[in-house]
Amino acid sequence: MQATASMKQTRTPTEYLNVFGVAYRYLRYLKVRQRIKATTKSQYGRLADQELPKGELDVRADLERRQTFLRWMQDPDRVVYDEFLSRAWKNYNEKKQAVHDERGRIAQFIFGEPKKNYEDARSALLTTVGVFLYNRWKADAVGNLRALRDFLRHHEDIRQILRVEDLTDPAGLALALADDKKLLTQLRRRFSHEGKKLLRKSGVEEKSEVYLSNQLTNELNLAITGGSLAALVGDELGPLARAQVAVNASDVAVNRAILVDRYGEYVAPPRTEATPVPFSDLTVLDVLIADDLRRDFLTECENLLLFDSVYDQIIANLDSIAEEAQSNQSLSKDSLERLLDTTLYLGAAGRDSGPSAGAGIG
Repeated sequence: MQATASMKQTRTPTEYLNVFGVAYRYLRYLKVRQRIKATTKSQYGRLADQELPKGELDVRADLERRQTFLRWMQDPDRVVYDEFLSRAWKNYNEKKQAVHDERGRIAQFIFGEPKKNYEDARSALLTTVGVFLYNRWKADAVGNLRALRDFLRHHEDIRQILRVEDLTDPAGLALALADDKKLLTQLRRRFSHEGKKLLRKSGVEEKSEVYLSNQLTNELNLAITGGSLAALVGDELGPLARAQVAVNASDVAVNRAILVDRYGEYVAPPRTEATPVPFSDLTVLDVLIADDLRRDFLTECENLLLFDSVYDQIIANLDSIAEEAQSNQSLSKDSLERLLDTTLYLGAAGRDSGPSAGAGIG
């Protein structure tokens, strides 16, 4: 009889109005009420006079990008390991050595004019390096290219960047940093989360020397490129730092001198003189800081940043472009002009037109 009845028994006690349903709904109400926090319109909201609280996501993302870029700076890619870079570099050197050769008309017709060959090889090398870096950095290409551009404008600072081999005793250096009352607070602000662990006296325990060398090198590079440390040291500036200040050196150079003055037994002085580099050890950074390539690569950086801006603008307006192309089977001249004008304006202003899409150049 129960199976044929129009009102069958329910499996849950809350399906019909009863004391259990009222109790369960009240418990859910209390749970939701715990999560609700009230505030006034003048303190928080669209009409508030004060600015909305700023999160730390952008700061952490920028710190991670800087850390990745500086890790690349302290150990750049070697040219010999990439076929296209290696071929472009060898072709550039061959054409550079032959730029002053005198050729007859027939030789120029067959082999080309030496000066033009040199300019073409030089342009091809710059383009190859630029495309290599853009594809390597992908989503971080915009920020890293801007950082690289700034370093190339002050190319003396590149030799101030710490390398792993510059730290003679990483464990001893970590302990010395932890005992430095003058710089400890600022170092904690500039170090990453993993770096802050090393500033505790127990932070170096059970850490391998390889890990300490790589991590401390990267953290100290974050510190010396994060602004001047001279004001914090004050009257305790050492002779090397005072010499850098006297010649109006950059903050990076002064900060590196401060490290050498205070931790000379653990940190080697920078090698500021240019030395010949064999091809097997040649890095992309060595190519970029060459006197005859550095200035033109700054232009290449600007071109890559403009390309990224155009790419992002096209992606951002892809729906309107597709709609117009579908309806008219073509793009109007006015639409292309608006797209390019907006992109070029944003590129000239040094702003991004949207989040980087991580485009690749084939």
